Amino acid sequence: ITLCLDHTVTPLSVRRFILRKLSRRIQDVKLPVKYLCMLCLLSSDKELEPACRSILLQAIRARRTFLKTASNDVNNISKGSSADILPEYTLPHLIHLLAHSPYFEEDGPEYLSTIKILSFFLQEVLHEEEHFVFLVQLLEGLRYTVDVISPSSSSFKIVAEISLQIVKDKSSHRNWRQRKHPGDLLLPATLFNESSHKITVQSYLPVGWKLPQHVLPHLVQPASKPTDSTTTTTTTTSKPSDSTTTTTATTSTSSSSVHKKDKTTKGKRASPAKPKKSKRKKVDDDDESDDDDDVAHKKKKAKTT
Repeated sequence: ITLCLDHTVTPLSVRRFILRKLSRRIQDVKLPVKYLCMLCLLSSDKELEPACRSILLQAIRARRTFLKTASNDVNNISKGSSADILPEYTLPHLIHLLAHSPYFEEDGPEYLSTIKILSFFLQEVLHEEEHFVFLVQLLEGLRYTVDVISPSSSSFKIVAEISLQIVKDKSSHRNWRQRKHPGDLLLPATLFNESSHKITVQSYLPVGWKLPQHVLPHLVQPASKPTDSTTTTTTTTSKPSDSTTTTTATTSTSSSSVHKKDKTTKGKRASPAKPKKSKRKKVDDDDESDDDDDVAHKKKKAKTT
């Protein structure tokens, strides 16, 4: 945690070295999903965030492709091994890691850093309704467990509650419905245990706490399709041309306007006006010739006299 989060202790070169090591091994589906948490922690560095996102996406796709192929053969995969491959199972490990972070208490009561790291992961793993159903049931199940390392601690329940709010915030823009997940969900036994006594479900967040939307700008609006993003980019590019001319807001019209303007400018350059300096020189030459005539006339008149 210190290596990834404390930028005052760990130089950027060390964090980049960790990321390079992860990028080489993270695509291997045999590597447990808990190592994906490292990418989430490293994403807190703005310089490394794009690379972390790209590597995380590749790891998620590789694991889902493997599970889809392996599901045709029951002997290829078991329930226990699926918990080490399915990307969604990264979340319990990430929650436990953040809850035991030495910076967790000072991050409250707003928990902005915790929210950014959670949203980084959830933004890439949550794309379909089945992912939503799986994650909601997984997070709700955490409410009835205790922390193996700190049984009396409720920090992990705060992180789990924040995660649940982020998941529901994203689903509010879609027609996703919560229902019972058809399969059994597994929690890492090394981190969470079922409580020996009845647990009353309650909120562990501060009274009146709300998910700050300004921390989740990418979660407020649903993800756009690649074709839409291309169209938006084209429209944005055409704006500077629109401000130059008074044509309609289309890329083709603005381009023709710019072309027409360049053509007019080119025409002006074909017949440049005569420089004022040369004209002035001609006038000066005429003046000099007139002065010479006057001097010659005066000399002739003086000689005659």
